[in-house]
Amino acid sequence: MARTQGSRAEITGPLVRDAALRLFARHGYAAVSMRQIAAAVGVQAGALYAYTPDKQALLANLLTDHMENLLAAWKDGPDAPPLERLEAFVRFHIAYSLDHADAVFLSYLELRNLSPA
Repeated sequence: MARTQGSRAEITGPLVRDAALRLFARHGYAAVSMRQIAAAVGVQAGALYAYTPDKQALLANLLTDHMENLLAAWKDGPDAPPLERLEAFVRFHIAYSLDHADAVFLSYLELRNLSPA
């Protein structure tokens, strides 16, 4: 099938990920189909496979990216007193969770849907 007029890989790829993240967080991984993700992006279902091998890989990629971004964002002050470090971590955790609510929700509840591999 032909590419949708005006679509570009560098634009469509992130849209696929954003739509999947939003739909998985709202409805649950098991309840969301690749067709629903495609419809949310405005592409044919088959076009999604240019960006991910399957739904399982898409979920794994979303969870991995979330954890990598979370760890990269955390800046610890190892020389600070323990209570100060704990307070800084709690503030960071709350702020990050609020700013990335769908990714945090997905990490907490949908990790179980990954296959052992």
